[in-house]
Formats: sequence, C-alpha cells, structure tokens
Amino acid sequence: MSQYKFDKSKLLEATNGGLDIILHFYPEADRKGGYGKFPHFKTKDATEDHASAIIFETREGLYIIKHFGGGDDMTPFDLVIKETGLAFYEACKWIADTFNIEGLEGNFSAAEIEMKPATKNQKNGDYFFKYNPKLSDYELAILGPKVTNAIANDFRLKSCKYFIQIKQYPADHKTRDGQPSKYAGKKMQIITRASETYPILVFEQGKKGEEWQKIYQPLNKDKGYRFRYAGNKPDNFLFGKSNIEFDYEPLPDYINEHNKDEYDPDNDPRADVIIIAGGDRDALNAASLGYPVVWKNSETQPLSWEDYTFLRNRCKKLCYVGDLDATGVKETVKIALQYIDLHIVHLPQWLKKLKYRGTAQKDLTDYCKAVYKESQPELLNTQFKKLINDALPARFWDSKYTAKGSFKGYDINNEAVLRFLNYNGFYQYKDESLKDPFYFVRVQDNIISKIYPKEIKQFPAEFIRQRKKGEISLLNYAHRSAQLKDTKLATDLAIRDFDFSNHNGPERQCFFFKNQYWEVTPNEIKTHKYGSEDVFVWENQIIDRDIHLDTAPIFKIYKTRNSWDIKILKTDNPFFNYLINTARVHWQICGHKPFVEKIGKLDKDTDDYDAKVAAIWAERDAYREANKYNIAEEGLTADQIAEQKLHLVNRIFAFGFAIHNYKQDSKAWSIYAMDDRVSDVSDSNGGTGKSLTWHKALEQVFIESPYYKYINGGDQEGAKEKFLFDGVTKETKAVIFDDLDSHFPFRKLYAPITGEFPVNAKFTSSVSIKYKDSPKLIITSNFGIYGFNESTTRRLLYTVYSDYYHVGNEADMLDEFTVNKDLGFDLWRDFDTQQWNGFFAFCAQACQFQMSVQEKINPPMGNVKKRNAKATIGDAFSDWADLYFEDRKNILVVREHAYKSAQANGIKGSNQRFKKLLDVWCSIHSYTLNPKASLNNQGHCKHHVQSEGKTVSCLYVQTPDSPTVRLGAAAPKDLDPGNRLPDNQVDDLADDDKDDVPF
Repeated sequence: MSQYKFDKSKLLEATNGGLDIILHFYPEADRKGGYGKFPHFKTKDATEDHASAIIFETREGLYIIKHFGGGDDMTPFDLVIKETGLAFYEACKWIADTFNIEGLEGNFSAAEIEMKPATKNQKNGDYFFKYNPKLSDYELAILGPKVTNAIANDFRLKSCKYFIQIKQYPADHKTRDGQPSKYAGKKMQIITRASETYPILVFEQGKKGEEWQKIYQPLNKDKGYRFRYAGNKPDNFLFGKSNIEFDYEPLPDYINEHNKDEYDPDNDPRADVIIIAGGDRDALNAASLGYPVVWKNSETQPLSWEDYTFLRNRCKKLCYVGDLDATGVKETVKIALQYIDLHIVHLPQWLKKLKYRGTAQKDLTDYCKAVYKESQPELLNTQFKKLINDALPARFWDSKYTAKGSFKGYDINNEAVLRFLNYNGFYQYKDESLKDPFYFVRVQDNIISKIYPKEIKQFPAEFIRQRKKGEISLLNYAHRSAQLKDTKLATDLAIRDFDFSNHNGPERQCFFFKNQYWEVTPNEIKTHKYGSEDVFVWENQIIDRDIHLDTAPIFKIYKTRNSWDIKILKTDNPFFNYLINTARVHWQICGHKPFVEKIGKLDKDTDDYDAKVAAIWAERDAYREANKYNIAEEGLTADQIAEQKLHLVNRIFAFGFAIHNYKQDSKAWSIYAMDDRVSDVSDSNGGTGKSLTWHKALEQVFIESPYYKYINGGDQEGAKEKFLFDGVTKETKAVIFDDLDSHFPFRKLYAPITGEFPVNAKFTSSVSIKYKDSPKLIITSNFGIYGFNESTTRRLLYTVYSDYYHVGNEADMLDEFTVNKDLGFDLWRDFDTQQWNGFFAFCAQACQFQMSVQEKINPPMGNVKKRNAKATIGDAFSDWADLYFEDRKNILVVREHAYKSAQANGIKGSNQRFKKLLDVWCSIHSYTLNPKASLNNQGHCKHHVQSEGKTVSCLYVQTPDSPTVRLGAAAPKDLDPGNRLPDNQVDDLADDDKDDVPF
C-alpha cells in the first residue's frame, strides 16, 4: 500500500494541508486571508442550532474539522467521502481532479499499456485474460457499498490483472496526427494492465468452449472505451437470466392465484420481486440488497417480448429501475408504455442535486452510495424497499376477482392513472405571471405544448381503445369513472417545473428547429435530437423549419494590435452579403463620386448629353456589380478599408449579442443602430437597411410573442405611453424599438438596460423582471441621440449603417437602391433551403464570435459622435452658429454678444446651456472652443476689451488649420463679414475677477 501513502501525502501537500479541501465545502469557515483564529461554523449535518465546528491545524500540519458539540473529528478525506459518497480511492481522484493537481493523474485513472509483437500462433482479434483471485476492497467500493465477492461470483464478474488483445495493423496505418505508424503492417499484442487505482473488471459469459467477455474499465476517462467485448457476444443478451431460470419457476397452469382455495402463497415458486436494472453496477447493487436481478446489455437495448414474459411469469412483481438523466427517463417511459404491467421504480429527484465532478447523480448505484451508512447498514435496504413498494405499472386499472377466482369487474387505480398520464407527458404547469397561473401541458421528446383539459380526459379511454381492442367493458368503465373527469385531473395531476436555464449561458446558446436543435459554444456547434438531453423547449419557441447545419466557416475575425480585421470566406450567403454592404461607408469614393464627376464634366448643351449620362450610369452599375460585396475594393486607402472592416466586425458582434439570450452584467448594453451619414437633425435619411437586421432578421430567430416584442418608435405618443412594455414577460428575448423618434426620453430606458425591467401591463398588476430574465433592448433610429452623455454611451452598443442602400436623393445624384434590387430577391421570403441553412449558420457563427469576446466592439465612432452632437444641439442652434461664426473663427468674441444673438434667433436656455451647446457644435466641426492659449492665469477666457471698456468673458473658436491663437482684436457685436477692429482695442490678458468660475 505504499502507493496509497504517497498519494495521500501528495494530495495534502498540494491542498495546503487539506485546508483548501475543507474550505471548498465550507467557505464560511475561512479566516478571510488573515492570520487570526478560524471562525466557528455549523456543519450541514449538525444537530445543534449553534455553530460548534472549527478548523483545527494538527502538529503535523494537517487541517481537520473539530466538533465541540459532539461528533467525531473529520479529516479532509473523511469530508470528501461524506459529501460525495465516494470510496477512498475515488475520493482521492476527486481531489486531484477538483484542485487540478498535476503529476498524479497516472496514479489514479490510467491503465498501463504495453505493445509487443504477437507470436505466430496468435490470431488477429484474439483476447487473453489474466485474473486476480478476487475483487479488491477498492474494486468492490467502486461497484457499490454492499457489493461483495460472493455477489460478483454469482454474475461471473472477475478482477482482471491484465488482458491481451491481438491486433493486425494495416500497412497504411497512421497515428492520430496523420503520421505513419511504427506498427503499420505488424501484428501486435496490446497488453492493458490494471493498477491499484485503475481496476479492470470482466464479466465472463457463455458455456465452455463458447466463452465471451464484457470488459469494464470504470475509471476510463473516455466513456466510449469503458466497455468492450471479446468473443462472440449474442445479440440482445440479458445478463442474469440464467440465475433467474435456475432459482425460480412459473406458477403451474392448473393454479389460479386469485382462487383462495387453490393458491398457497407459501409454496409459490416465483420470486416476490425481480428487478430489471439499467446497467451492470446498478444490477450488482440491486443484488446486494437481496433482489434477483437482470439487466440488458445497454440501457437502450430493447427488451424482447420473450424475455419479458420469461421474467413476468417467474415473479409476483416485475420492476424496472431506470436512470434519472434524459436518456434514462426516455427509456423508462418507453418500456413502461410497452409493457404496461411492468412496475416502475422511481428514484428520488433529490439524487440529481448531488454532483460528482460537476455531473448530477442519476442511477441506482449513486442512490445506494448516497443513502448507505456504515453505522446503519440496513438503512439502505429499508429505504429501497419503500421505493419497491411505491412502484406501480402504467396500467391504471386493476381487475377484480371473487374468492373463487372469477372476474367481477375493474377498479381505477388513482395514483396509477396519474403516473400513466405523466408517462405520456401530461402535467400541470404554473406560470405566476398569469392571473390564472395553472394550465395543462403535454411534453413529448422534451417539447412542451399547451393543451385543453378535454384532451387529457379523453386520453386514457383512447389508450384503452388502441391497446385493448375488444374490451368494451373496460372502455365503458373508463368512460364512467369519476377519477378520469377533467375536474379530478386538474386537482391531482402532477405540477411539472421545467428548467430553461440550459438554453443559454456565458458560453452557450441553443437554437431550436423542427428537426433538431443546435448547441452553440465558442468552439463548436453540436446538433441534438429532441429528448436526447435534459433540454426542454416550448413548442411555439421552435423555428418552424427543417434546418441542417452547414459547418463551413463564413468569416474569420482576427484581433489586431489596435483594432479588428476580418477575412470573408463565403460569398454565397445573401444575409451576410447584405451586411457587408451596410458596412461599406466609403462606397461612394469608388462606386459613385467618380461617375458624378464624369457627368459634371459633360457639356449639357450637346444633343447626346442624355445618352452620355446614361452610358456613365451604366458604367457605374457595371462597377457596382463587379464589386458587389467587396469590403476592400481597390481605390480605397488602407485606413478606409480598415474602417469598413471594423464596421462589419461590429455588426457581426452586435447581431451575435442580440441573439445570445444570456444576460451578463459585463455586457449590460442596448444595441443602437443608426446611419453613418452626418446630416441635419430634421433630415431623416432612412432606407439603409437597419430594420432588416434588427426587426426582420430577429423575427426569424425569436418567432413571435411572447419571445419578441416590436414597438413602433416613430409613434411619438405610443412610445411614451404608460403600457409601453405590455406583453413583455421573462420569456421575452428581445424588445425592438424600430425607427425611434429623435426626442424619445432615453433616460426611460436606463433601468431596463442595466437593471430590473419594469412592466406596466394592461388589466393586471405591474411586475419587475429580474435582470437575468429580462429581454435585450434593440433600437433603430434615423437620428442621433439627443442629450447623449457618458451614462448613455456606457449602456449602448452602437452599430452604424452606410448609405449603400438608400432612397433617392437628387442633390447627391443618388437613385433609389434597395436590398431587393441588389440581391435580386427578398431576404427570407424568397429563400431556398440552402439559403435558410446559410442564414442560421451565420446566426450561430455570429453568436459564437460574440461569446468568445468579452470587450465591447464599437464601430468607428467619429460620425456617431457627430450625429449625437447634432441631435443634442438641434438644427436651430447649428444654423445660428454656422452663420454667426462664419467670420468669427480664430478671433476673440465677446460672449455676451454671442449669447444675445442666439437668443434673438430663438435659442432658449441659460448662459451655461448656451456654452455647452457651443462646445458640442465645435466638436462636430473639429473646432476647439477656448484653447489653452486663450485663457488667463486663472483658466478663464477673459480679456479687457476696449469697446466694452472693461474685462469681459470671451469666446475663441479655433480651427484645425490655425494652430496659433491670435489675441489681437475682439469682434464687436455688429461685425460685418470681413471686418476686423484694430489690434489696439484689446488689452493684454487680464488677471482680475479671480472668483469667476470658468465654463
């Protein structure tokens, strides 16, 4: 046992004397990084009310838990065994895995593999076994707490010292990395050896001369290699059947067990109970509790009618014990409805709350390890017997007999009928957001649909009609039974809760289609059949299309030193192509302006002017077609191409963020889609394709209410109404404000973006949806944001659209150009199967990219800031400032004159607000207001102006092409364009008025 001592000391050394292990289970017992005493705490199994346990360090440096209220001291190993239900060696492995202790992996979970050339007499496919005399205590502990060597012998289970497989490698055999194998063309012995901590077990089956083996390596990390077979295994083999055949017989045909005169229970050759277990270890544990047991070769292997009748005839009660995971539940329901007399044993649901290495416990073996206590060895038997007694078949009626064994009618078993309905997926569901919170649902392959009570009421009778044809008396009894009335079912039918949290996570998002669902993570996209995993989904949440996964990458995005770059890998995806063009903010440089310039050079008075114009436009159209989805067309500078690529990366990131339903505190944003083109506030450009992305595309993903709410943002009054979010629930994934008005009170959305989501619903009380359950807000607007500030910017993920798609604009000689005209068809409405597959492949890949990036990827922000600035100051102020400062740049202006001029032109507000608006106006034009050189020693732009006869506050608007500040003349209030006053009218910078506060 030297290996045991070495492993134990190494584990303690790597976990700070075991302290890390204790704090893993009881973090409240930490001294919070200090060097004082550990605090008292209460253990989970404490019987006293006060905290009577404390961490204690022994002289040897081992940390233990000491109890002062009674109870034994507990080492870290004792604690792991108690909390996980594992045997000692498994507990050691749990510690090594949980705390990532390197250098011990080989000691715990790896077989020793040796390769040797085969001998001449050894044939390809042969197996040879060397067995130990008996199973070790460690091997028995892995199997179950009460499993013994005697039980192992009953099922011909042996401890294997090593086994040899003979394998002939083909001449072209390669290693996993594609390199030529050194075993190519050779016949080899593959010798697999067990170790103290890596057992190999073998079920020896078959009669002499026809033996075959099932090899079981319980600690193999790769589940696909835990089981393998040697020899010729029969099809659909039922383990343990020979034991049943030897020990039990059917009741003789001449005995009617319902006739009290004929039947003697003391001489019944049948077993009281036979258990059909879900697997090898479960069967051994059932046997350890005293039950005759059989098990199929695999959980999903069908149970033949022959085997079923064989077992049914040899027991009074035939039971099936399945697993609690998705596959186990599915197989339990399947066998229960196939053999309706089979009694189903239900393991308790609390078992799933227990975890081992992050995986929920699920089977009979886990149950036995969780319940068993050395101090009360019979407790497990008692508790499991209760489960056996509670087992019922799917058959919900019982036949009644007289004392002489004559049939006299039926009884409905109330509990059995409820379980029967559960097996068929019928439940009650509680939705607390509704006025009447309970309604009926049916679950089939984990797909949930709402149903009417009448459908449940009719189902048992329909089942009898289909399965028990000709038994009209039973059918009539079912029709008359009060237990099958919808009012009775409404009272008693089980309430089912569904966990939808596994639809998404920080690195997970599911997409549901008719034929399958996708699990998207940053590194891969998996497809699943419904019911194969513990993933439940509402029927109306499933996208009504058969979609097949196209795994070919559509794009590849790289992080550069200061930005992002993208490589486009597929050009046959219509939706992605449209997004590419919406990112081409410099398309006019090569695709429009050169042709406008050509037209400008034509002589309008010539007869062929119109023909020449048409030819130039045809040339423009040909260029547009040749560069249809070219993000990096020739003629653009490297900076312009980089800017367009960043727009595209931002668009992909934002779209992936929108369809990723997980809410992260670090990504508490609302998407704000706006146009790149800077124009007057009153000029609503539109037509750039924003709504296609943020309304129509999301509609394909989120389908309908309640998962998606659309709000017409252009309706000024409607967008401000009290019941704006009526219909929004915790199931809602996105709220879209489409075409938001320029004066929408944006502060109204602060709380819904970063905190709880308040919903004032019509005809019911107001609710507040928790942040983690709240929808994401998505806004499209033809305007910048009025009064934007840091609080607003922090909450927004901007995405900016070029005017590649546009409405007609005679001033810029732009004809209308739409997405439909560009692609040649309508997105989604005209999609074929391949294009639908491509659209959802893009959705998955965009979501993948977004999940892999934690920072916010903003678009180029230059025009965003300018548009927001324009929205903030408004057209009136912008027009006034453009005119007033047309000839007042780079000179001093008396602030009071400017302020009164603005007021005279309808600009309202205080002097302070006037200064702020002017500051924003300067930022739009890249001007600097009151540069440093224009300030006095107190930081004020104050000067003695001769025309005023005193020192006054001034303004100085500096342009980028005039880096030198000229403090010569101050402009009078009646300055005409081009006039300047002599320099001597302005004194030097004044140092007085020190108490004034600068703007």
